[in-house]
Amino acid sequence: MSKQKVLLPVEYGDWLASIKQRIAGARQRIALAANEEQIRLYHDIGLEILQRQDIQGWGAKVIDQLSADLRETIRKASGETLDLKAYEADMRHLIDTYIEAAEPRTISPFAGMSLLELIVKTGIGNAIAAQPEGIRGNKDAVAETIENNVRSKIIKSHLNNPAFYEKMSQLLHEIIVARKSKAIEYEHYLQTIADLVQRVEAGFGADTPKTLNSPGKRALYDNLGQDEGLALRIDEVISKNRPEGWRGFLPKEQKIKELLHGELHDIGEVERVFRIIFEQKEYRWLGGLILGKFPLAWCGRISKISI
Repeated sequence: MSKQKVLLPVEYGDWLASIKQRIAGARQRIALAANEEQIRLYHDIGLEILQRQDIQGWGAKVIDQLSADLRETIRKASGETLDLKAYEADMRHLIDTYIEAAEPRTISPFAGMSLLELIVKTGIGNAIAAQPEGIRGNKDAVAETIENNVRSKIIKSHLNNPAFYEKMSQLLHEIIVARKSKAIEYEHYLQTIADLVQRVEAGFGADTPKTLNSPGKRALYDNLGQDEGLALRIDEVISKNRPEGWRGFLPKEQKIKELLHGELHDIGEVERVFRIIFEQKEYRWLGGLILGKFPLAWCGRISKISI
């Protein structure tokens, strides 16, 4: 007996495609979460190394030996259960520099305020004075603590505005090189790193046009060759025409890409700018829950889908 063909609703194909897209997105988020956990691990290792250097007097040779002993273990562990090849370059960079990537420290008595916020709000001198005694009395420890916090902020914020934070990353690298090579005096270093902290915390430079009055507009501006007019046009067309609940739903995401293509006229640029649009909170539709749009009977069926 042949299996009877099921007559499907017209919208079934689009709905199925959106579910597949959500499944793929969920798997990607799982991989990214695992990647984030590894980054935290390297931060913790870095912090423990700094503590042993301070308390037990570990020297550079001990740290070099530890790095050599751990490198192969870390390399093998990076692919045990998940394929993280897409992030391998970033992970390698973190592995090579984890000694300087310690978790940002909690500064008392300013509980809940990060070191970067402390520098912006109270000045770098007061921020240094608020450090533990073992750090504030050591110029290298002070510098590395500030640099670690700046680096952490750049990593966490990079997807929101790749062009801006890549520039900030390059500036941080140049400052670190200048400090380590003794190319600048310590006082000049502090002023330079404080200026960088101000920009990283703000998320934009002082020369950004006043019309770009939101993170989304500024991200578009920075990643479109600082074309103010194009950034404002794209902001307007996305803000006015984005579909409700578009993030994670393939047909609706395609609508966003069509809107972008009307301004960019290049498929590669559309895909690049779409990823930036995707990360901006201001372009997310705050409408009703998507699940609430389906009949109650469908909700039960959806919950039984095996992934």
